[in-house]
Amino acid sequence: MVAEIQSTPQNPAHRQPASGLLAEHLANVPYEFDPSFDESLWNQEWDRVEEEMEAIEIADELAEMAIHDR
Repeated sequence: MVAEIQSTPQNPAHRQPASGLLAEHLANVPYEFDPSFDESLWNQEWDRVEEEMEAIEIADELAEMAIHDR
């Protein structure tokens, strides 16, 4: 799959020329932040997702080791 993605020609429509300094753009965002966004809750949920991903990775590694130990 990676090779297929790498061999796909780039689409010029997906490119945007640089328009200034990144820091300047980040300091002057053209929109308001969502006041209902709860950063603490989001971080808790993200921590849970990361724990799930880590558990999946460990389970995959153990399964792979079991296959190779046969």
